[in-house]
Amino acid sequence: MVSEPDPIASTVKGAAKAVMEHFEEKFEDFIERFKRGELAFIVDKETIEVVRKQREKPSWKLYRKYVSDSDIRLQIEMGLSLRAFEKEKNYEKLDNLRRIIRNKFGTRGLHVAQLSQNGLIDKYLWLLFEKTTNETELKEGISESLKNIDKYVGFIKAEESIEHTGRRIVTQIDAHIPRGIILLGIGKKAEENAKEIINYIKVRIEGYRIEIQSETEDDKSYYFIIRSDVEPT
Repeated sequence: MVSEPDPIASTVKGAAKAVMEHFEEKFEDFIERFKRGELAFIVDKETIEVVRKQREKPSWKLYRKYVSDSDIRLQIEMGLSLRAFEKEKNYEKLDNLRRIIRNKFGTRGLHVAQLSQNGLIDKYLWLLFEKTTNETELKEGISESLKNIDKYVGFIKAEESIEHTGRRIVTQIDAHIPRGIILLGIGKKAEENAKEIINYIKVRIEGYRIEIQSETEDDKSYYFIIRSDVEPT
């Protein structure tokens, strides 16, 4: 006599199998995330590899040595990756990584990454504080400068108010007399606005000089408002 299959046993077996498959899938995902380490939040494997490759660049050794904050180091690293995607004209990866940076680190973190993307980290740090031979003081100065990036770097937008922004920067210069301020105009309209803001500022301040750096192919202009007593690089 052939016995009928036990429906309860079949259900239990099916549930157990589903649980095991789910556990195996989650475990494999955990192992993969462990391998990716601190970059796991990026998710996309190709982007993670591009970010990791930035660690092979000579400049990265200096950043790793002197930037003590691990989040800021990662923002610089991801900024170099933005630059790589920009050069490849891979705008989908570029926009996605920019979104990931903003979601993870906020606007300030994105600004650090964008400064890195545009090759301006070194100039920014040179502007912000005087030379020192004290390594601890140097590390603290670099971290503090990058944490306060929005005090000294203006990312000009296409819809920027020329007078409002110009007046705010003039007030900041008069109040704090910083060693320098950087304005970035990225995109044709933003670039035009940055130029107009500089024209507004330069007739209203004294003791500063203006330096300009442009990437005409990419519609990018960088304006450096530098205190006169700061020696050129």
